Amino acid sequence: MAPKWPGPESELTAAAKTARAELKRYSAELAVGLAEQKVRARMNAETEDALVNAFVRGLAFMRSHAPEEVAAVVPEEYALGDKPLYVQAIKNSLPMFSPDGRFAREGAETAYSVLKAFDPDVRNAKIDLAATYTDRFVEKAPPVK
Repeated sequence: MAPKWPGPESELTAAAKTARAELKRYSAELAVGLAEQKVRARMNAETEDALVNAFVRGLAFMRSHAPEEVAAVVPEEYALGDKPLYVQAIKNSLPMFSPDGRFAREGAETAYSVLKAFDPDVRNAKIDLAATYTDRFVEKAPPVK
């Protein structure tokens, strides 16, 4: 018996699902882009400093506390109803965070290598990695006590 090929209706349904998914992705990217523009428009030196200082203090807290303590200060809904799994996720992800907020050249190179493997635009572009990140804000942050 020959296989039954999908008819025009199932093809239309599949195309509609694909179009909806693409529209959602595009809408999300557009929303994030607009939000970023709004934040950048309101950003000033004091706001940048406060934001970086908060990140540096947060990294210091994560480094000096147990994953259970970190999870305890994060909104409950972040655990998605599974606190033990969330604590384990924090524990497993801690090594990926910079201990002091500074970027490592090796980290940028790794991210670039991964992106080049999957994204032809990145693969074909000439990118100066040193121009894609800076530690100047973190260097101005007050030391964490």
